[in-house]
Amino acid sequence: MPIKIKIGHQNQANKPIYLTQAGKIICGKFSYSGKYKSSLKEIYRSIKDLAYSKPKGEVLDVTNYKYWTAANIYDDYLVPKWQRTITVEKMEKFASETVIREMIAKIIPIFRKSLRAKWKRIFKKLDPTDEQTPKNPWEIL
Repeated sequence: MPIKIKIGHQNQANKPIYLTQAGKIICGKFSYSGKYKSSLKEIYRSIKDLAYSKPKGEVLDVTNYKYWTAANIYDDYLVPKWQRTITVEKMEKFASETVIREMIAKIIPIFRKSLRAKWKRIFKKLDPTDEQTPKNPWEIL
């Protein structure tokens, strides 16, 4: 079974956001595989290659990775541990996390835009006064 990469969490619906090997973004009942499918496949492969953590079951969770800069390496790593130096392996880990966070930053707007477009299509077809009609995009997840 292919591994899904957990790239985020949709807070209102309390559901995880996944990127699949096929270039799909999945969150709850919503699935996107549109014009960015080929670039999402490439991002999936890159994240899988750069990730240093192991998948748990069928999910590789990269949501706890940080965007590292010199300032937060100093504040979050060197100062609390009173380190004078950083190993090459640790710097490589920080660089990988940063690259992965940059890739995820490109995926999330695609997810939001496609979710909103699908919600608009659904909302136009239904009666706005009906209780069952989703009033917000996250309600269709």
